[in-house]
Amino acid sequence: MMSSSSPSPHPGPRSRAAAAVRRCAVVALLALSLPTAPAGAQTPADTAYVPSMQLPEGRQVVAVYLGAQSCGPCRQEATKAAILRMKPLLAAQARRSGAAFAAKVVSLDWDLKTALEFVQPLGAFDEYLLGANWVSSAAERYFWSDSLTAKALPQVIVLERTVAAGARGITFGPEQVVRRVYGDSGIIQWVRAGAPMSR
Repeated sequence: MMSSSSPSPHPGPRSRAAAAVRRCAVVALLALSLPTAPAGAQTPADTAYVPSMQLPEGRQVVAVYLGAQSCGPCRQEATKAAILRMKPLLAAQARRSGAAFAAKVVSLDWDLKTALEFVQPLGAFDEYLLGANWVSSAAERYFWSDSLTAKALPQVIVLERTVAAGARGITFGPEQVVRRVYGDSGIIQWVRAGAPMSR
């Protein structure tokens, strides 16, 4: 028998909304603790990425960085620097093509504190998917359910999708992979070349 204080196995709209608010608060606190670029930066590669915090409409380019504190190449300073530079480069390309842009980071560490320590030097992202290692929802989505993705870290996946908001809510078109980049040296070289979305 469930006590009146036990959580319901099927959360209602209020508890889902409260959970969403708590997740947003955690992301906001994390974003406030992340470093920003110095004033006077000139190029997209030298400018810190700032999430738009606006609902996209139409085409959207999404960059997903997959890494972990437990991954040696992911901890290399050159890899971290490449991820910092990648986001504004991709955002500028998306903007030029008339698309919105979002950046996600996936940390496949078990421990949430470890995952937070891993993503902090990487700057701001639009979405943080942290913890639960290889059984996380992010691992399921970006590794296990995609037979074309190499099961390797670090990795960047660039996706394109369509987002539409209407009276019945928000709908998402199918995600199309436009670029995959594997390994620390692959990511570093790709970013040095301007992080082109097309091959």
